[in-house]
Amino acid sequence: MEEGAQAKLRQLCHSDASGLWRKRQTVPIRCCSEDHLYCSYAHLCLEVMHLMGISPAVLVTAGGVGAVASGFGAKGIVSNSLSGLSLYVNRPFVVSDFIDILSKNLFGM
Repeated sequence: MEEGAQAKLRQLCHSDASGLWRKRQTVPIRCCSEDHLYCSYAHLCLEVMHLMGISPAVLVTAGGVGAVASGFGAKGIVSNSLSGLSLYVNRPFVVSDFIDILSKNLFGM
């Protein structure tokens, strides 16, 4: 066997007590969790913003305004969805019921 091939074999395999060559078991080691990674990215972004002269307060303010706008926008969608779910579950009306709404002067079948 060539010397380079033997070195490669030693890297990939090992000899046990019986003298047989077996493949090495490799176990990946995680140096950090996903949360630590996300915090590192956030910190890096804040440092880059600081170097560029952008205040983090601008980012926080824009995020807060965006959250309020999204909340007001989603209010109607969520309200109508819950009302529809309530009508679907309770089934207050069935086909051929006569409905009369006096305050709106509406009636029908």
